[in-house]
Formats: sequence, structure tokens, C-alpha cells
Amino acid sequence: LPYHVDVCTHLKRQEKGLWHWFMSDKFSTADAESSKLELLKSCYRMGAESHAEVYQVAQEAADRLQIDCPITLYQAQSSGGAPNAALYFFPDELCVVLSGPIFELLNPDELRSLFGHEFSHHRLFTENGGEFFAAARLLQWCAEQPDCHEAYVETARRYQLHIELYADRGAAMVCNGPNATISSLIKVSTGLKTVAVSDYVEQAQEILSKDDSGTEGITHPEVYIRVKALQDGAEEPANHARLVRGKLDSGQLDILDQRELATLTHNFAQTVGADHDFRSDEHTVLMREFFPSFKWDDVERSAKVLRGPIADASDLTHTYLAYFLLDLSTADCDDSYPLLGPMLHFADSIGLHKRFDAVARKELKLKKADTEKAMRQFTRDGQGDHSNV
Repeated sequence: LPYHVDVCTHLKRQEKGLWHWFMSDKFSTADAESSKLELLKSCYRMGAESHAEVYQVAQEAADRLQIDCPITLYQAQSSGGAPNAALYFFPDELCVVLSGPIFELLNPDELRSLFGHEFSHHRLFTENGGEFFAAARLLQWCAEQPDCHEAYVETARRYQLHIELYADRGAAMVCNGPNATISSLIKVSTGLKTVAVSDYVEQAQEILSKDDSGTEGITHPEVYIRVKALQDGAEEPANHARLVRGKLDSGQLDILDQRELATLTHNFAQTVGADHDFRSDEHTVLMREFFPSFKWDDVERSAKVLRGPIADASDLTHTYLAYFLLDLSTADCDDSYPLLGPMLHFADSIGLHKRFDAVARKELKLKKADTEKAMRQFTRDGQGDHSNV
């Protein structure tokens, strides 16, 4: 998915040493043999002849994904486990462990979808010389370090969630459409033997119409998010990132969000700086605390282009931006705050007036009448001098 590609591109550029290490540290034969021994101890290995029908369905999924590897299926020995399946990744073998009463729940098409999902993990991990597998291992290693930056922990989480959405797309491709994948997801998550796909699609749409905050999942997105991603289809993979993340949230940034928020902050400053009253030496010093090589540009900027990014940002990000604007409006002034009026007007033009007004009154110890007066005075007397804002 685009998210996997963007993360890999970032890691190659910004974490060259780690990237080289994890790309060169291949999955060893000794590791594979040790893992297979553990599977033999904890699972029942299903023979290809004694379980020929299941292997036939699995082989059909592998063929449709164009994966030419031997298949080995296991059933976990625990009798009380929930119905599920998991791929154990070996580069030259498709190894899947089934658990719980999976065969009692799924019909052949749904079972084919399940194998398609698990085998898609293998396909992703072997693409591009194994770089997507290397990225997954690198991020997981980073997240396990005690001093890991929160953005890398969040990136590791989202990377894994996108792996599941990628695998769902593979499952849908194996079954020539999303319905079998959706029904298998519902059955596995609920334990029901009979479900109506159309009912749950409607339910998922209802949820997302009321809550677009993204997923709270750690290893798998919620079923309604997975269903929406499947309904979007292969033509809209970029939507998957929005489904996983929700709105841009300054309190929960991954490494890609950091770049996006930095760009938004920079664009805010340059747009405000169209008014040269906001380009004093003090303003330049302030901006170089954010961006060490910051320079004011002379490109004509319209505040209107900021409305889209603001609408796609969370309340916490709105608060961050309001404080950033407050810093700009008070960087070069005395206690009279002469730039407050222009900034109130700017905030109003981009849909942040209410948040900025509240922040300004709180931090500057002003009354609502004070900010209203500043706004009126700017509109009456100063707008001609601040027309670009």
C-alpha cells in the first residue's frame, strides 16, 4: 500500500544504518528449523493427503496470488481457542496455523479467502527483495527499545495495521470480490455461522459517519474499518491511510505525520508572513526555532488553501496551531498586542477563529470584549495595511 512504500522510503533516507542492517540480516535456516520444531510441539500438522480438500482450497488461493511455494497447514492443539489463522513466515514455504473451530464456521469460498489473507502476508514480505519485511522488523525492534520515540512506536503500529488491510485486499482478489472476505471476518469475530454481508456493510457505514477518529487497534483494525477498506476497493488504496489514522493529531504522530505537521506549520508561517508586519527580526528568530534554515518567501499565498488541512486535523492539532499563531502575533510587540487584530482576522479566514480567540484570551489574560475590539479595530482601520492576511 502507499503507506508501506512511504515508510520504507523514509527509513532508507533517515535510518540508513538500521535499514542496511535489517536488509542484510536474513532469516536464517537455524531460525526456521527452531520455529518449525515449536510448531510440531504445539500443533497438529495436517497431512496433504489426509486433508486433501483443505489443501486444494489453500492451493487455489496460492495460485491466484501467483505464489509458488509448498504449503504446510497446522491446527493448534488448544481446544478452547477462538477461530483464527496465522501465517508463520518462512521465505520458501507457506505455513499457516489454524485455531479453534474454523472449519465449522467457514464455507469453501470463505476458507479460500482466509488462506488468501494469510498468503498475502507472505507475498508482501517477499516483494522488492524483502524490503517490506525488513521495515516491519526494523520498526518492531525500534518499538521494543525503552527509549524509542513515540512516533516510531506509532509508525510500527500503523505499519502492522496496513499489512492487515493489504492482506484483506489479497483475500478479496482470491475470491474475485470482497463478499467472502467480509463474511469470513464477521464469522471469525462473532462466532456466528450465518451472517448477512449487506447488513454489516450498512453498519460499518453508520459507524464511520459518526466516528472518523481512526482505529485503536494494535495488530488488526476494527472489523468495520476493514470492511470499509474492502468496499473502497483497489482503486482507492490511499483512503486506507485515512481510515487507519483518522484526522492529523499532534498528540499521536507517526514519522509521516511529523513531516506533514511540519509542512503545515511552515505553510501557516509563510501565509501569515504575506503581511510584512509579521516578518520582523523577532519573527524570524521564532521561526528558526522551528526550522533552523527558515527564510521568508515571496510567493503569493492564499489563506483559503489552509482550510482543507485544518478540516482534516483533530481538535488537539487545532489547539497547537492556535498557540503557534499566538506566538507569531506576540513575537514583536509590547503589552498592547498590535498584531492581535490581524491574526484574529487570519484565524477567522481559515476557520480557526473560535479556537484562537479562546487561546489568546486565556494566555494574554484578556476578556472577550478585548478580542472583539481588536477584531473590529483591524477591520475598520488596519485591513488595508494587512490585505494579504
